Amino acid sequence: VDRCDDHLLFLGVENSGNMWRKRKQDAFRRPIEIQDAAFRQRGFATASHRVSSYEFGPPQSRQRSWSLYFKSRSADGNASRTFLSFKCNVMPISQILAEGHKTDRSWPMRPKGGTKWMGQFEQLSSCLDQARLQRKISEVVTRKLPLTSRELHVVALAAYQLEGRGVDLEKNTVVIQVDQNFGRSHRADARVAPCIIPKGKYVVTGSHWRLLGTREKCFLQGVGPAEIEGYGMEKWLSPVQLSDMAGNAFTAQICLAAFLTALAVVDPPWGAIEDPEISNI
Repeated sequence: VDRCDDHLLFLGVENSGNMWRKRKQDAFRRPIEIQDAAFRQRGFATASHRVSSYEFGPPQSRQRSWSLYFKSRSADGNASRTFLSFKCNVMPISQILAEGHKTDRSWPMRPKGGTKWMGQFEQLSSCLDQARLQRKISEVVTRKLPLTSRELHVVALAAYQLEGRGVDLEKNTVVIQVDQNFGRSHRADARVAPCIIPKGKYVVTGSHWRLLGTREKCFLQGVGPAEIEGYGMEKWLSPVQLSDMAGNAFTAQICLAAFLTALAVVDPPWGAIEDPEISNI
């Protein structure tokens, strides 16, 4: 930043949501406060927020820290208001995943691993209705999904908990992460999918239970069929590479909100250009 200071008008920074947690090694200050202070010392207006993908449309729980820095006095206050104005209602998962679902050819089974999970499952399920839980396990087995024994029990416990909240998994599209820890495989708000991560494995419920496809991971990041086909993503990338890219990517709508905010707020070095449409944003 210091090397480019004379020419830098705008900088967008994305980081983990943990940037907003106080840390002992930082004298119990939040890292985001330290970062913002460093930019203010260099003459930047700052607009930092902790937001999640579902707040901008895509039904995914992906909490990240987004910071927008401007070499513009007029950006103070305006940047935050403009950026947050792009928030909208979460889109239905069923609508997102219905846009061009394509079943992956195969899903590699992972090693079974140890048996430590059995003790964890027994401890967590000890206070539950055992008869109902066993029915859930049997129901998941009959689905004949490519799941390890541990993954099967993760899905069964998630189904038990979701149905206990009144969510009908036969009628509702819900995403369950099967390679996550017990009790952390799904969101309390069933309308929102867990965070998409590289090599993550997810089950989609509804009238026909199945594994979440590679394309659909992109959909949950705000990248639709038109973008996948237009940029030849499936042509140039293997399914594993595309899955990893989706797991590491920024949510498209939040990126767009950051760029549009910059266009609306930054004072260009060549001076302002009168445009009624932009003035009305």
